[in-house]
This record gives sequence, structure tokens and C-alpha cells, in this order.
Amino acid sequence: MCTNAFILALAVPAAFEGKSGSLDPVGKWLLAALSGLLVLFVAVVLVRVLGAIDYRIGPKAVIITLFGLPVRRIRLDNIRHISSRRTGFCESWPNVLLIKRDRILVIEKRRGLSKRVLITPVQRYVFKAALDRAIREFNGLPENQRNWAAVTISPTREGPQTPREEQGESAGSNSIETPISKA
Repeated sequence: MCTNAFILALAVPAAFEGKSGSLDPVGKWLLAALSGLLVLFVAVVLVRVLGAIDYRIGPKAVIITLFGLPVRRIRLDNIRHISSRRTGFCESWPNVLLIKRDRILVIEKRRGLSKRVLITPVQRYVFKAALDRAIREFNGLPENQRNWAAVTISPTREGPQTPREEQGESAGSNSIETPISKA
């Protein structure tokens, strides 16, 4: 259907050309109608494709799907920060034609060629809270841990490790212990 209309759009102007190289009124009308249908077809396809992009949070990754097929995965351990503001260049995966600021959610990655991914979930704060919860569960953090971005997983020890613990300090104490020697 699509290829037939395209071939017809190419063939119609040649069929109505006169000796002077211009189209007669019927050819102009037909060309305008076919051009309008082609623009309408492209617009409908564009809206259908943009509406078909969806976002899911899996056990190990954020999955971006197109018509239900996964086209992009962002691993949960690769997410550095989640923001509701766009800064700089972003790999864009919108599911709306006109991007509004109240739908933008930017996922900043730790590794990769493009460091930021822009998505537009319907309820961005609900999606962000679910994504925060999934990252905490993936890292094995308690529910009341607020800053999951400052926590790294140590390969030699089970469970999360804060930057203070990585430097050798105890997580629960703020004081510096000095050895007391008896003289």
C-alpha cells in the first residue's frame, strides 16, 4: 500500500506533463492531494511510533521498549544520578511528540558513550521513586537509605560500603581514635 502510493506519486507528474514541462490543472491537483496524503501518513506513523515507546524497571535494568520489544537497557548499577532537569546533550527516548518540562526525567550513567538518557514517563516522580527503590534493592541497601549514589559495592565484602568505610573509618563514629600509650 505504502509503496504503491509512493510509486503513483512519482508517476503522476510525469503523466500529466505537457510539452512546456508544466503540469495541467488536474495534474497539479492530484500532485497536491498525494503530497498531502503522504505528509498525513508520515505524521500518523511518527505519532504511532512515539506513542509506542514505553519504559519498564526490571530486576537488573531500566528497559526502554518500542512496540513491546526492548531496544535499550540501562543497567541499575550503571546509574549515577536521576534528575528532572535536562543538562547538556542527552540520548533522547521520548514517548510524546512535544516534550514538556514536566515529563522529563534524565538518567545519568557512570559508563558509556552517551552519559545521559532522557525519558518522558507519564508520572515522572512516581517512576523516579520506583527506580530509586529498585536501585536500593539491587544494591542490597535498606529502605531508609536515602543516598544510594554514594554507596559502592565492594568486591571483597558482602553488602554496601560507604565512602567513609572505604577510607578505613568506621561508619558509626565521627571521632578519630588515637592510641593511648602508658608511660
